[in-house]
Amino acid sequence: MLAAACGGAKESPSPAQQEPLFKPIELPPPAAASGNPGVNRFWGVLPCADCAGIRNELVLVQDPKTGEPQTYELVQTYLGSMSNDGEKAVTTKGAWSIAKGGADGAMTIVRLDGGGKAEFAQSFERLSETELRLLDRSQNRIESSHPLSLIRVSDWPAGLAPGMLAPATPPTASAAPVTLGASEPAAMVTDLAAGWPVMLRVGQEMTARLGADRAAGGRWSLRAASDGGIVLRLGDPAYEKTEKGGVEVFRLKAVKPGQTLLTFDYKMGSSATATRSVSYPVTVQ
Repeated sequence: MLAAACGGAKESPSPAQQEPLFKPIELPPPAAASGNPGVNRFWGVLPCADCAGIRNELVLVQDPKTGEPQTYELVQTYLGSMSNDGEKAVTTKGAWSIAKGGADGAMTIVRLDGGGKAEFAQSFERLSETELRLLDRSQNRIESSHPLSLIRVSDWPAGLAPGMLAPATPPTASAAPVTLGASEPAAMVTDLAAGWPVMLRVGQEMTARLGADRAAGGRWSLRAASDGGIVLRLGDPAYEKTEKGGVEVFRLKAVKPGQTLLTFDYKMGSSATATRSVSYPVTVQ
């Protein structure tokens, strides 16, 4: 699990002297009726060393008038895990706080105390009212090409409790998953965005572009039964050479409504053990 320890940051002014850190999202009807200005929800998939990605569902509760941090709940689901435990969700509850950090003290840091357990503590940089970016254990920025941000959403989708496989509809966010229209092109996912949910309608197609080095014996395969019977693979994957190896291109078509976790495994030569796996929650309407 990715975690960041506390320390080395200056506490912010007292709650009575600061404005609320997160201003309430203005929700369109009918969602506005159930909106809670003291509850802030963030969602995103962070990188994982031994799985396809960690889906994070974070709830920060604060006093809507003073901005005083109160409690939080974080549900982390390990997507496409190859461990004996399989895919699992871990829930952490505790207190969160606001601090200033960075070399010039200008960085606003949101700290999760891990429920009193240091190994579960994490820190995020507040980039804006709608984005938190993961920091390392020393509360420094992480240099990485992988996504490290959680995006603020107006609410969990109807019928979705944190830790469920996939939403019936995607979270409302600035980088929300794509819902396809009848005249729109096929959805596309890559191995660099593992864990990102895809919305399809029956008859729509999707493409998975996965980096592979066939010259070294590497190949991707669609894990048996992970299509859930709701998407159909259209033939064998095509292969496109690139300067850094190549890309295998899978084409799939949505054939009936439902939800599944579409999983691809990367294996070298005749090995039966995957060296890497990526998964995508797929909902077909």
